[in-house]
Amino acid sequence: MAAFPLCRYNSIKLVNTIFLVVTIVIFFGYAVFLLRPYKAKVEREACRLAGLLSHVPAEMDVAAHARQVVRAYGRLRAGGSKTPAAGTGSARIAADPDAVSSLMPKSSGSATGA
Repeated sequence: MAAFPLCRYNSIKLVNTIFLVVTIVIFFGYAVFLLRPYKAKVEREACRLAGLLSHVPAEMDVAAHARQVVRAYGRLRAGGSKTPAAGTGSARIAADPDAVSSLMPKSSGSATGA
């Protein structure tokens, strides 16, 4: 008589283990199908960046330049410096908002059309 509850316990434990495995498989399948479009975007972006980096001279240290840009952006966001690093061209625009007009191409006609 004591063997019946033990056998019943083992069968319930087996069913719960099977449900757990099925739930995990369904979760990972859902995550894969959910992230599949993003994977394609990341692959396209990697190909685009590889194409861009193929045009960079071998002497240029791209990693150091990227670190410098990220640090300058972090300082700008933190409010430590109100202008980007010198020599970028953006510092002049940040210091003088009217400098934007000097960067615009000169048109032969007037802006009003008269």
